[in-house]
Parts: sequence; C-alpha cells; structure tokens
Amino acid sequence: MGRLPPRLAMPTRRLAASFAEGIIWPRERWRGAAIVAASIVMKLLAALQFVGAGLAFGLLLHPAEYLFLMIFLGFLVIIGHFARIAGGFIIGAVFALGLLGVPQEEALAMSLIVQASNLLSVAGIGAFTLWLQGIALADARAGARGAVNVRPG
Repeated sequence: MGRLPPRLAMPTRRLAASFAEGIIWPRERWRGAAIVAASIVMKLLAALQFVGAGLAFGLLLHPAEYLFLMIFLGFLVIIGHFARIAGGFIIGAVFALGLLGVPQEEALAMSLIVQASNLLSVAGIGAFTLWLQGIALADARAGARGAVNVRPG
C-alpha cells in the first residue's frame, strides 16, 4: 500500500485494519437472527424507495434490476466511504440506472429522491427511537453541543 498515492493509501489501510480486526457475531441466536432480519428489511426498504421514485416518473424496472441496483450501489457506498468520494451514491445511481436504460434526467431525479427519502427515513426512525428512550431532540442537541465544547486532555 506504500506505493499508492497518499489519498488512497490511508483509506486502504483503514479498510485492511477493519478486516484484520474481524466481526464479532453475537452468541445469542436471536440476536444473530435479528441482525439478519434487520439487514433484509433495510434492503427491502431501499429497493422500495427506488420503486417509488421510479413510479413517480412512470418507470418500473424488473426485480432483478432492482437487485442489481442494491448490490452495485451498496458496494459503491462502501468504496466511496473509504475513498472519501463526495456524491458517490448519486453518481453511481445515475450510472447504474443509465445502464438499465433510464434516461439521465429521470435517473438523476430518481437518485436524488431516493437519497432524500433515505436521509429522512433514517432521521425519522432515529427521532422515534430517541423518543421511545425518553430522550428529547433538544436534549440530544444540548448533549452534542456539550461534546463539541469538550477538549481532549
């Protein structure tokens, strides 16, 4: 990795370190099953966001094409995170939808709608979860402000 440019070497080293540390799977079967079930539900929700965005423009792809989108974009998001590429999801979604015959304008609009609905669903579920735990959004903001003002030792 020393031969890579510095911009790529550090993210590649972090990725290698993550794989070296490994994943610790829970010992309880129900927790492992819950992890698998949650991941399936998340992917179904992501695919439904693409279906909804496509239907808004009168486009309906085949189920295998949605599966391709989920796999391709999931891989691209991971690579984009480690390579620190801004807008990787949008660029990748427009490219992948273009491969499936979707015009660029509709592909861009669909990917922006999916990105917005994804962010809103994460924020909504997060706010709901905080509410269930008895934490108000004002408390979370105050805690975040306090964490920003803390200086390391």
